[in-house]
Amino acid sequence: MASIGGDSLNFFFGNKFGEIIPRHHILGKFIKEKDLAKAREFFDKYGAMAIFFGRFIPIIRTLIPFVAATSDFPYKRFIKYNLIACISWVAICCGAGYYFGNIPIVKENFSMVIIGIVGISLIPAVIGYVKTKFASSK
Repeated sequence: MASIGGDSLNFFFGNKFGEIIPRHHILGKFIKEKDLAKAREFFDKYGAMAIFFGRFIPIIRTLIPFVAATSDFPYKRFIKYNLIACISWVAICCGAGYYFGNIPIVKENFSMVIIGIVGISLIPAVIGYVKTKFASSK
């Protein structure tokens, strides 16, 4: 329920303030109009898939509802895909936690397992960042 409520609130903020933030004298330094335009293009192309798969990628999951709202993605469609993604995410995480949590080596090295999970989940974002940097330098 928390992930659905949080994403709905984030969607609301994107809907109400998405156009204002890039023009704000402080917040505009962090969220630029050209970056928001690129995000909208990506969202227009991958919409439903972005909502679903974004749930499984840290940092990206925070941006998806906001960008969806600024892209004029209908809330009814957003909540449908978000609900499917949230239920899948909870089921997979709880199932994996139960299964792997009962393996002795995981119990003994839990901190390292968590660090590994965070590292692996950040790989797509790092690859995207590196590709963007190399593309802009060419």
